[in-house]
Amino acid sequence: MSEIWIIVDDQCGVGAALDALGVPGETVSALVVGDRSTAEHTSRSVGDVRWIDAGGSPAEAWANAAAALVGAAAPPIVAGAATPGGRALMGAIAVRLNTPLVSNVLTVRRQGDGAEAEQSDLGGRVILTLSMPVPACVLVTPADVDPPVCDVPAAITPVEAVPDAIVRVKVEPGVMSRVTEAERVVSVGRGLGSREALSAVEALAAELGAEIGCSMPVADELGWVARERYVGVSGQHISPKLYVALGISGMPQHLFGIRNAQTVVAVNSDPRAPIFNAADYGIVGDLHEVVPALIEALK
Repeated sequence: MSEIWIIVDDQCGVGAALDALGVPGETVSALVVGDRSTAEHTSRSVGDVRWIDAGGSPAEAWANAAAALVGAAAPPIVAGAATPGGRALMGAIAVRLNTPLVSNVLTVRRQGDGAEAEQSDLGGRVILTLSMPVPACVLVTPADVDPPVCDVPAAITPVEAVPDAIVRVKVEPGVMSRVTEAERVVSVGRGLGSREALSAVEALAAELGAEIGCSMPVADELGWVARERYVGVSGQHISPKLYVALGISGMPQHLFGIRNAQTVVAVNSDPRAPIFNAADYGIVGDLHEVVPALIEALK
């Protein structure tokens, strides 16, 4: 087994974790808690796979089993994606290894007797460099990053494990968001400033024949837009022909939700906003001035 481990409960976490580690996949061991397809997907990119078959149960039910396995190996660096299940697994592992769990990590490297990590803070506007003792446990943002493919897939070793509890999953139909099927979506972020400013955005959406979407804080923290219209990792994953981002900074969590959009137009007053890196067209300006101008032009 390698000295570097990744913890996988969702396929989207493999590429993100390996990208943060910055080492050849062949030198990394993986513990997969999930189904066989996730184990096979992971085996193409790492040197060794241990697999706990979750049997349809959420990964959270296997947190102590995962922690026991990783704790026995005591690798110096353990990385996992910040999915709901990944956070539970990594939290239990950090407790077993008696080490802090560092989140929002962009990169992590072994440095001498310890480890060094770069951490995103203040919405990506600040990058902190952290020196940590080993073992080091880090959470990275899940992202649509294609993991490297090794020449030879790793062997998959099933691990006998007992869940912490019998977990039953009850599936209920959720509120279907019209955003997911829309060909055009106009989304707003914190830069909107107030709920009252939505009227101008709604007018722009009407001219475009578009649905209204939003970033996570607008729905969860501010409540300006309905929760089912939030676009991002844990929200709606959409693929419109046109996506207009108004006052959205463009954090990885949001960009994951629009990765299949055909054309992205961004309006932001900050020329360094990450959203411009994902945009086909960008306007640096105050959305309260730009939106009325766009409406007038469309008319």
